[in-house]
Amino acid sequence: MRILGIDVSDPNSQTYLKPISEYVYFLEGATHALEEVDKIGDAVFIGNDKFLVIERDSALDSRGKKFIFEVNLKGATNIRSLPIADGMATNTLEQMTPDNIAGMGIKPVNKIKILNLPSIGYLPSDKPEGITLLPDARIAVLNDNDFGIEGSACLVPVLGLISFPNGNKLDASDEDGVINITNWPVFGMYQPDSIASF
Repeated sequence: MRILGIDVSDPNSQTYLKPISEYVYFLEGATHALEEVDKIGDAVFIGNDKFLVIERDSALDSRGKKFIFEVNLKGATNIRSLPIADGMATNTLEQMTPDNIAGMGIKPVNKIKILNLPSIGYLPSDKPEGITLLPDARIAVLNDNDFGIEGSACLVPVLGLISFPNGNKLDASDEDGVINITNWPVFGMYQPDSIASF
């Protein structure tokens, strides 16, 4: 997939409303099987070249994958001026594997998985297709009900508000002799009998 940047800065510019940047985006483990991620539900810009993105599958059972990722454009290769952007290369971007793209020196956008919605109570059959970041840092997610066209099987629209607790703090500073235990903009998980980082 691609993320396309459009110039909206100056209506008098020659590039106004034209593509000025383009980045490679890989769906999470997509194999186009029913139980694999095969689409983006929605995305929202959250500042500093970052987005929140919903990736989801088409499964309606317990195998459902409804992920929220934080996507960062920093460090990704802008392919807009490369032959691959307009299909002038031997293969189009969509025909290439991640290994092919890496072999060309192209870095895709960086992704960090924040959560899988069913793990916090969403039904695996929900179809999340709306996301936004609220001023208080909660994430609002809205699922699609197919406009009520599925009859008795139609989904009930649900607006979910997701927040992350502020109780777990750590000292991530490197100041000598100074203890600075606070919340930091990082994600982690409890580790058995040890602390791991990457």
